[in-house]
Amino acid sequence: MGRIMAIDYGRKRCGVAVTDELRLSVNPRPWVAPEALLAYVTAFAKTEALDLVVLTESTRFDGSPNPIQAHINRFAGRLREALPGLTIAFQDEAGSSREATSHLIDSGVGRKRRADKGALDSVSAGIILERYLRAASIW
Repeated sequence: MGRIMAIDYGRKRCGVAVTDELRLSVNPRPWVAPEALLAYVTAFAKTEALDLVVLTESTRFDGSPNPIQAHINRFAGRLREALPGLTIAFQDEAGSSREATSHLIDSGVGRKRRADKGALDSVSAGIILERYLRAASIW
């Protein structure tokens, strides 16, 4: 069984989280710049069994796509070309940053560390991955 990776795609930073080999836990990873993301994922897939990448689905309150969704879809296309056997799924990201902030506060993380946008993006990716695992009945 391979790992599952979630990416909270952003124009400046992309949060990343992965499951362990047994898909029992979700582990945030350091953020990655969007221009380095494809190389990061392909390098990861060469060293680890990677079955699935979950990308954020970014919509407005009325259900229409946010402008960032076009960038996410282009990245998904490039990822499909680079790793043709890899499954790509999408998960709604709504509220994940707020939930990540609450999680960090509840965990006792100090204000200075919470101000680190990259850390917040990676925790958000973890939340998105947890949502996907629950929705897909993997957890």
